[in-house]
Amino acid sequence: ILGENTIAGVPASQSGISDLLEADDDEEPKTEEQVARLMDAMRNSSVFSTLSTEVLQQAILHMKEQSCVSKQVIFKQGDASDCVYIVESGYYEVFLEQAGNVPVAKYQSGDSFGELALMYSCARSATVKCVSGGTLWGLDRVTYRTVIQQASASVNSSLMQMLKAVSIFKPLDSAQLSALCNSLQMVQCQPGVALL
Repeated sequence: ILGENTIAGVPASQSGISDLLEADDDEEPKTEEQVARLMDAMRNSSVFSTLSTEVLQQAILHMKEQSCVSKQVIFKQGDASDCVYIVESGYYEVFLEQAGNVPVAKYQSGDSFGELALMYSCARSATVKCVSGGTLWGLDRVTYRTVIQQASASVNSSLMQMLKAVSIFKPLDSAQLSALCNSLQMVQCQPGVALL
């Protein structure tokens, strides 16, 4: 089990990555409209949909803007993958080598692509080309993992405190509480919704 503040088993303080998230110059300014569009797109993405609003906001702070022009190749099938993209504007087509020059999918405002890059260190499974110029926002794997780990550590700390205060869990030791904490799933409910 990795510790709360580790990156790939290395303490964050020694990896230099914790400084990445704390540095103000790493944050790229965004308008309120851009943040709202990014938040909506992330909530519709399989990679981001289960994350809290606070974690999404942290991820958005560290997203980098990329301007694209028509006919630009964003990445090629087989390239190393290290970034997920959210489309702010423009139109993008997806190509597979086995399908030839026929696009197999398209992306436009509010869509995301490249999610596998955040979860796995595998080559790109398709080629993405810009058809009409626009703007992409990218989040690299290291920043994504760091944001997730920091948020997870914060949530786990809060949950541990809550669990320790519940009388039925008082006999459990720290390892058991930690295992219980890691198995919990947070669900957001609207006011007035019946839970049972």
